[in-house]
Amino acid sequence: MATARKLPDLANVITINASGAAQPATTIGNSDSISFHNAAPNAIKITFTNSNGTVFNDIPSIGVGQTSAAQNPQQINQTVNYSVTNLSSQGVQGPYAIEVGSGPLRVNIVNGNATPASMATVEIPQGGQVDLYCDNAYTNFGWTTANVFTPTIGSLARGSNPQTVKPGNQVNINAYTISTSLSATQGRGTVKINS
Repeated sequence: MATARKLPDLANVITINASGAAQPATTIGNSDSISFHNAAPNAIKITFTNSNGTVFNDIPSIGVGQTSAAQNPQQINQTVNYSVTNLSSQGVQGPYAIEVGSGPLRVNIVNGNATPASMATVEIPQGGQVDLYCDNAYTNFGWTTANVFTPTIGSLARGSNPQTVKPGNQVNINAYTISTSLSATQGRGTVKINS
């Protein structure tokens, strides 16, 4: 069974490769720092996305061959997503996940949709968690692939609805739908599980 990569405690550097992509699903300790090395042929920007406050500050520009300053997490025991933007073409790759300690990626659900909209597609590490935090109760909820998350649920309560990846689901892309009735889908999103 593959697990999310635990980077060494000394130098937690994520390399953005020549095509502008990052390694999927990194896990660091609560007291570890993280930095990014740009091996792409153009300057890049790192944008972090989280529905539960700032974990790391955005990095507006990393030049070719350069490494960003190290950052310590501003919050612990949670997962944050980030995207990589090519500052020349404005092409965006991601999302990619960093799990700090052991904690979920929170996705706020408002009126049946992930909020902000950039959280409609997210990534979590193998064995990770996503917490669908809802403004209201939703009577109909479902994953496109069954038996990936636990506990198995068919509805969402108002507030916290944590879902943990079951063992054996190393790499999986799983969509969900949300509605208040059987006939009308209000919202949908996607959770990528990587290791």
